[in-house]
Amino acid sequence: MGTFCLLLLIVSGFRHITSKAEVPKVVIIVPSDQIIKEGFYFEMQCLYNNRYTKYSWYKDNQSFGYNSFTFSGTADPRTGGSYSCRVGWWPKYRRSEPLNVVTVAADPTLTLEVKPQYPLLGDTIFLECLLFPLSPFGISPFQWYQHNDLIRESVEKRISIESAKMSDAASYRCELNAKYRKWVSKTVNISVTDLCSTPILKVEPEIEVFVGQQLHLSCLAEQFQVSRSLLYTFFKNEKPLDVPSVKDYYQTGPALLGDSGLYRCEVTTSKSARKKLSNEAPVFVKPIPVSKPDLETHPGTEILEGATMSLICSMSTGSTPITYFIYDNSSKNIYRKTSNHTKMIYEIANVRKYAAGHYSCSVSNQASQPALYSESVEIAVTVPVAGAFLASNVNKSEISVGERLVLQCQLKVGTSPHFRWYLNHQQVANISEYYNFSTDGSQLNIHSFQIHHKGRYQCTAINRGPGDVTFNTTSNYIDITTPETSITQQDGGTSGNRSQNTNEEAPESKFEYAVVGRCRTFDSSHDQSTYFTAKDNSAAADGIITDAALVYSVAMMTRSGNAGNVFPFLLLV
Repeated sequence: MGTFCLLLLIVSGFRHITSKAEVPKVVIIVPSDQIIKEGFYFEMQCLYNNRYTKYSWYKDNQSFGYNSFTFSGTADPRTGGSYSCRVGWWPKYRRSEPLNVVTVAADPTLTLEVKPQYPLLGDTIFLECLLFPLSPFGISPFQWYQHNDLIRESVEKRISIESAKMSDAASYRCELNAKYRKWVSKTVNISVTDLCSTPILKVEPEIEVFVGQQLHLSCLAEQFQVSRSLLYTFFKNEKPLDVPSVKDYYQTGPALLGDSGLYRCEVTTSKSARKKLSNEAPVFVKPIPVSKPDLETHPGTEILEGATMSLICSMSTGSTPITYFIYDNSSKNIYRKTSNHTKMIYEIANVRKYAAGHYSCSVSNQASQPALYSESVEIAVTVPVAGAFLASNVNKSEISVGERLVLQCQLKVGTSPHFRWYLNHQQVANISEYYNFSTDGSQLNIHSFQIHHKGRYQCTAINRGPGDVTFNTTSNYIDITTPETSITQQDGGTSGNRSQNTNEEAPESKFEYAVVGRCRTFDSSHDQSTYFTAKDNSAAADGIITDAALVYSVAMMTRSGNAGNVFPFLLLV
């Protein structure tokens, strides 16, 4: 009784399965996804509603003698084909529609390659199916699937996705069919990302940029695709400042006014057309106002006539270009120049005497109006003395005692001369009651000519140039004598008369000093004079200043045997 119930349950279950079809139908039961893979178990059934019937199986219209409502086994390369089943007895047969069974090959392997491996927005994605070895069934179309949806079928093993979008991110596979056998690649997941965040251009200094400062640009961006290095390019007014590089900054040299403009940066990467542009940042470079200029002279403020003089106008700060002006005594603009330097040199060649005077300069630029002026600098031009000539107010060589004699030391050229007078090669440098010098020393005035004033007169003119260089020139000689009558009268007549004056005082000498020792040489800064002895005659005659000389005074000598006769003379010590 128990065995009968069990058989009844089995028959009832069989009736439940086969009762789904009144016409025979072949279905795949295992695997459940109905994809039969080589090397795996599979099972097919012939569905029919009559359990009491005969079953026959056909593959490619050939009976292979299987007499069960199921057909199963382990799939191999020969499993694929067109399957059908037949039910019933002769002559009442019923045959199902054929079911094409395609098996998935286990070997060889179909490989799907994706390039680039990490595509960016806008990239072209290439998908390629590679089969090793080639299909033995010849060329068959490839099928391309996205999320299990067939998107393309082509005999070409390579397809592309142009200008990738975010929606192109998906799972992909390719298949190759060879009638009842196919090769299926592994699924490849493709992710499409952006290159980076929107770049931000940062400019330093942020508020103001002055001429001479360095302009620093930074391109700030968050990188999304770490497999590729970001490349940065900086632009000014849409023109590239450099080539793409991994540096995310750009630094100028000292900023110029021409560096003003609109700046932006661009982020790219190698082997990709994707570009990301930053915001535009306006940059205005401002000029720096000039500082008060300084005026210097070279080689100094004392210039020798005929030499070259340089006026140097400079300042510590100021943006270029700078406009320079040079002014002379009358504040007349004598030179103008616009330069990109903070120092300007104005050169005057072959300086003449009339170039002496006060000079100044001014500077200005776009940020400095009106111009700023330097302090005034005085320039002295030294003309070496030359062409000394001694002239007299009388056209004779004999002067009577008591007469007035004026000697003039004339110069052909020379600035700020200092004069020295010589009588018989001895310097006359002291004023007495009989003579004096003019204010500038060029004139010797003898108010009352005396016997001891006779002799050979000569003058020397001296001046100094830059670097304490001394110039001198010596005049011609003038010999002055007195008539014999004048000498006799001044000596008191005959020698007999002299003997009568033995008790009288010695006559006064008209030169107050005789040579008694050495003194300092001439120094223009203290208006000192050098005195020459007789042994210095040649030097004095040539106008050369020696480093030692003698002063003089009166010495009285009395003739032996006649104490009454006293004679003044110059004593050399």
